[in-house]
Amino acid sequence: PKHLSPLGSQRCKAPLRIPAICSWSNSDENHPYMEYEELALFIDKGFREVIVHTDGHKPPLLKKDQSQYSRFVRFVEAMQKGSAFVPSDHEDNAIRGNLWLPLVRSPGRSLGAGAAKRLVVVTDPEGPGDLTKYLEALKDAKSR
Repeated sequence: PKHLSPLGSQRCKAPLRIPAICSWSNSDENHPYMEYEELALFIDKGFREVIVHTDGHKPPLLKKDQSQYSRFVRFVEAMQKGSAFVPSDHEDNAIRGNLWLPLVRSPGRSLGAGAAKRLVVVTDPEGPGDLTKYLEALKDAKSR
């Protein structure tokens, strides 16, 4: 994460356009997957293959009958041949397809004094996870 790196404040000014595989496990007990998910968002969607696995804090077990294996092999073969790599249409890519990290941009225009502000709520494509349970625990703790 950026707060642990001496270069964290020097974010990319545009998504990187280099072929890359970004892989992580949502069940990694050593590091939250958000730290890895952030990496993929530094790379342009047309150049990244995202592979999410369930093997914890280690590389994915690549077995021939799994999509992780075929997508990995496809990437390596493209790199060996020197051909252009086009990411697959796998769900791991599709979920993050139109996302990127906030990039350094011109500051937004300021709102006038009478301008109405709106709250925009966007649902998480991964679902609420433990958030609902966590919020209930916070409400319960607050009521005591």
